Amino acid sequence: MPVLIETLCVGLGTYLIRAGSLLLGSRVVWPSWVVQWLSFVTPKEKSGSPLLV
Repeated sequence: MPVLIETLCVGLGTYLIRAGSLLLGSRVVWPSWVVQWLSFVTPKEKSGSPLLV
């Protein structure tokens, strides 16, 4: 059960950061650790470019 809660929290946090990023667009300069973390948790296509949703 703790793994499920942890997974849901990470997923929700990732969703909120990505949604905020899309809403705010280029008006926000994200810290490098956030950019690196998002690139790690974002699904990739086989070509290596991020999926467009």
